[in-house]
Amino acid sequence: MLVAVPAVVVVALAVRLVGFPATDAVVTADAVVVMAGAGEPGLQEGLVLVNAGVAPALVVVRAAPGDAETLCGAGASVEVVCTEAVPAEREQVRLVASLVAERSWGSVVLVQHRAGLSATAARFGRCTGAVVVRRAVAEPAGTNATAAAVAGLPGTLRALLVEQRC
Repeated sequence: MLVAVPAVVVVALAVRLVGFPATDAVVTADAVVVMAGAGEPGLQEGLVLVNAGVAPALVVVRAAPGDAETLCGAGASVEVVCTEAVPAEREQVRLVASLVAERSWGSVVLVQHRAGLSATAARFGRCTGAVVVRRAVAEPAGTNATAAAVAGLPGTLRALLVEQRC
């Protein structure tokens, strides 16, 4: 019975922090940032937000060469800034933080899949002076949301409780 209580607590944390992270009402921002892990749902949400006038710029964070190639190529109807391909999320956040500082952005809308949103938002808060508005999207196609929530819990707890620097 005593073993069941910690297991229930872990599952409850995973469901709350990772499965259903807090999201914010979106008003306006300096940029919409779509993280690499958000996949196609994130790219679509980012375009919807920018086209609705939420922000004048869309930042596409890429994890591998070729990601979001259609958006990063010429011909986009909005300003699209594509990062170099960086596989590690902490490095992706640092890359965007330097862009936020370079452009003096005061606020960004962060688009990320549900399982990664809480951790990524915490890292953005530490690495930028910008207000971070969180926007969750569904996991990329073929991803088991429950498994992603459980797998994402250690990283989320590390980002929220352990990591102190960018």
